[in-house]
Amino acid sequence: MNTLHTLNKLSQAAPSAGWSAPVTLTKNMIDRYRQKQLVIDQASRRIDINNPDFPDSSLAFLLKAQDEGWLNRQDLKERLIERFYPGLEQLEEAQRQAETEEFDTPDYRDDVAKLAYGKILAGAACSSESDKSKILSLIKEAVGGSHIDIINLQSALVDLRGTDHTPLSLLDLPLAEQAYRDYRELFEIKEPVLREIIAADRAPEFKMVLEMLESAQLRDQVNNLIDNVGERPLADSKAIRQYLYDRGHSTLDEDVYSRLLGAVEKMDEDYPFTVDEQDIPEGFFDRYGDQIWYETIEALQKSNFTMNRLGEADRQAAIRALSNSLVILFKHHSFYPALMAKTLGRNLASLNRYRQQEQPDLRTALSAMVDFLGCQCYSVTGDDLVDSGIGVMGKLKPFLAIRAMHRTFNIKDIERALKDDGQRILFYRAASNTLYLRQLENKRFGDQLMGQDLGL
Repeated sequence: MNTLHTLNKLSQAAPSAGWSAPVTLTKNMIDRYRQKQLVIDQASRRIDINNPDFPDSSLAFLLKAQDEGWLNRQDLKERLIERFYPGLEQLEEAQRQAETEEFDTPDYRDDVAKLAYGKILAGAACSSESDKSKILSLIKEAVGGSHIDIINLQSALVDLRGTDHTPLSLLDLPLAEQAYRDYRELFEIKEPVLREIIAADRAPEFKMVLEMLESAQLRDQVNNLIDNVGERPLADSKAIRQYLYDRGHSTLDEDVYSRLLGAVEKMDEDYPFTVDEQDIPEGFFDRYGDQIWYETIEALQKSNFTMNRLGEADRQAAIRALSNSLVILFKHHSFYPALMAKTLGRNLASLNRYRQQEQPDLRTALSAMVDFLGCQCYSVTGDDLVDSGIGVMGKLKPFLAIRAMHRTFNIKDIERALKDDGQRILFYRAASNTLYLRQLENKRFGDQLMGQDLGL
């Protein structure tokens, strides 16, 4: 047994046939790398990207190439070698003398050409030339469709960050399909310019970009573009929204519904889901009120956020959005049929049955909602109140629903619906209103709460 155990350990420790041996960097390899970097660095300093003349001189270089017939990627690189490589031969010669038979003699001219090529094209993209479509055409011809050279151009543009040079924008170009396609191929269409188009409600440009992405079957980019519209207030970008509605991407009813519900469901999103009352179309709650309340109650019930998230700074915008959406729902549609369907019927199919039943008075309806929310969050009473904190425990979203009730309904109506001291203290903590303490059966709790809040 011991022998077998030892053999197993040795077998596990033995190198697999699929393992690759670790690479050992020789001094020769390190010297070659350092020499290469020295050549590239010296060539790089010959193109001063911080020079104010850099963009226009780059454009002039491309214009000369076009006039003389060598505006193509291969001829351009040869000219760039002639221009930027002289004087660096001695560095290559030093490397050549240090070579052994193990390696071929390096040729750094191509590396220098790639560096200069990318910077010249990036400089031209930042030129003050007013005809930006002319610049785009020159760069496209210089690249010649090479993916590798497009990557060189984009890398050189990244290197210009922090300088005073700004490359041409999509919005500098005429509204033409080919210009937009060329721009996307060479520079990529980045999110900041898309957000600028949406914020300015430039529907023709938005349409051009969206249809271009759709024709290329870039579904993720299409969805991201539409989502960027969805993040903005409904009152903004109306022309773009109407275009999306006409194309069947969504409707105003769908947008309002998703925002009202999204504010309750998705507190962890990067942006808060907001909607203003004036943006809600006429008859919306007649069409969808019961269903949206059903889903809202379900979202309150499934809440994963605990009370300790209440004070987090990065949650405040989402907290306000949730509370405002609930206030709108409380104001414009009865929650009772959906509450009964969810808590008693347990499924959406029972909603119609509870809608058709005779509805109770306001006190009974409010009492049912308070009972539901009180099962999700509750005040801490026992024999004594807690010494610190807000004195409530449980889920955050139902607690915020209590705040929304306080903002919506008359305090006397709510007070009549509260059944015990626990519910009264819960509303006091949520609303910071001492009127909820008037009917406390245990007056001592009121004294303790006031003492805590005053720091006594």
